Amino acid sequence: MVVSVEVEFHAGPFSLAGQIDYPNEADTFPALLIVPGAPQHDRFGNVRGYSAYNNYLEALKDTLIDAGYAVFRWDKGGTGKSSSGLSAPMNMVSAYRKLTGMDRVDRTRIGILAIAGGSAHVYRKWGELQEINATQQLILLSTGVNDLKLEDLEVPIGLLMGNGEILRSQRALDRYSEQKKLPVMYYSELNASEQLFDITKGKVNLFNALDAKWHPSILEKLKGWIIERSNLQQA
Repeated sequence: MVVSVEVEFHAGPFSLAGQIDYPNEADTFPALLIVPGAPQHDRFGNVRGYSAYNNYLEALKDTLIDAGYAVFRWDKGGTGKSSSGLSAPMNMVSAYRKLTGMDRVDRTRIGILAIAGGSAHVYRKWGELQEINATQQLILLSTGVNDLKLEDLEVPIGLLMGNGEILRSQRALDRYSEQKKLPVMYYSELNASEQLFDITKGKVNLFNALDAKWHPSILEKLKGWIIERSNLQQA
């Protein structure tokens, strides 16, 4: 049974709140930190004024839990139970530090999952994050990559995008994999929007779409990738 634990931590003088979800109450787990893009995400993925993001992160969390991972999320500064906080990148570093120090988290199998603009925070603070704890995998959702973004990284990378806009990112990842001898995965779903919502039945209205859902193939590909990474790390 999934166990959710309320978490408090600090970024400078500011108090931030979040939670970690474990697949069960007994074991130690690999873990993923979710870094959303929109500035006003709470831990569940809600964004004020955009009804399509109604608990947007819950299906993602469930997918990661099903793959055997603990999942750490937090209320961005000014949302949920968090105070105003510092800058988004600095808050992310504080969240990563908190995650890596938790008792039931396997520090040798910690990864980051960044959504859209959240990837910019990861690139900006990559060196600082690695000083805290080596990241074992980086998953990027709804964001492209290029050679410049990848040049300082040394980590397996999975990339999932919508709308078929992946050719340039695919080439960059292939070069990255060849140069650094690290595995990569990329997938683009034509029937997913830029936000990875299912658009099989038509375009999603971000301001008035309480039934917006992730495209199922995105979640399936994501689950397959992280299970594969977990199996290789355990081998």
